[in-house]
Amino acid sequence: MLKKNISFANLRKTGLNLLKEVPWGTHLCQFYRTKEDLIEILVPYFKAGLENNELCLWVACDPLGIDEIKSVLREQMKNLDDYEKKGQLEIISSEKWYGKLREISSKNILQGWKDLETLALNLGFEGIRVTGSALCFEKKYWKELFDYEVAAGPVIFTCKMIAVCTYFLDDCSAADVVKTVCNHQVTLIKEKDVWTFVQSAAYQKSEKIKRESQEKYKLFTENLREVIYSADPSGLSMKYVNKAIENLLGYTAKEWIDDDNLWEKSIYPEDRPKIFAEIKNARKNLKNGTIEYRVVQKNGRIRWVADHYMWQKDPESGAVLLNGIMYDITSSKKTENELRENLKALEAFHDFAVNRELKMAELEKKVKTLTAKLKQRIKK
Repeated sequence: MLKKNISFANLRKTGLNLLKEVPWGTHLCQFYRTKEDLIEILVPYFKAGLENNELCLWVACDPLGIDEIKSVLREQMKNLDDYEKKGQLEIISSEKWYGKLREISSKNILQGWKDLETLALNLGFEGIRVTGSALCFEKKYWKELFDYEVAAGPVIFTCKMIAVCTYFLDDCSAADVVKTVCNHQVTLIKEKDVWTFVQSAAYQKSEKIKRESQEKYKLFTENLREVIYSADPSGLSMKYVNKAIENLLGYTAKEWIDDDNLWEKSIYPEDRPKIFAEIKNARKNLKNGTIEYRVVQKNGRIRWVADHYMWQKDPESGAVLLNGIMYDITSSKKTENELRENLKALEAFHDFAVNRELKMAELEKKVKTLTAKLKQRIKK
């Protein structure tokens, strides 16, 4: 039985009623006693990932083997084979993923997650969803396992990745449980046949601070006429935008955030290469700047905008965000174009007048020469 609880909005679906949505970079833990416990959490977890275009990796370990995992997944997804054929789902043995000795190599494992994320994004998937079990490692390596979990948190946080680490509760001492809860943002645990979750103290504190900061920021930005935004620079997908976007482009803030490609699609096609090139070059040195370009409104009309962009790098995670202020400059652009056209007309008139004056002077010179010759002939 799954207990309904709070949910986080506008994030990735978990497939679970007790924790409906989580952001990218979430590191979860599940304590279980039976394989049925694993099935109750991991099957809907992976079903949601597959249905939302995520690349999914299940590292198989006792008590669930590869064949049984496929069987329980297929009960919920008749088209499971289709996901496997297109490379969206991989179920592999712990030996294949972690190595035959099942020793802990934090550097290699974390690099493996990063490589998998890169592969997923290159293949057009939204990100990755994974699970692995502590049972994949011998108990004598659990100190290294806990060190790995500490190192994994910041790395996972910077990736488009959601991970569930499973721990067989009967194998865990009280100290193991405490370490595991501290090393994960959210821990799932079953109490009297009801699933619930707990958050680590550090995660709760950071979430409270972040929530208060976001509320203050939103209160300030929602009353501005300029568009204030925060985006993922890798694909120009919007993470936050204030309601001024609706006045500028006709789209609601929700539409802008829900559609990862809407910003790109709204840029006038001829201007896209210039914008992408400038953002790419600016990101190398995290150089702030201003660009002017055309955008296409929801109703099809074309407007000019000035976009003052700034880079923000998280000092702990290293994650980079593209923040900016955007506003309509169509009127000033129209005035500028009119001035430019008037200047061209003035230059053309000047050229005409100068040429005309030169031609008149040349004609006057020829007339004088001809007159002089006629006078000479008359005298003769």
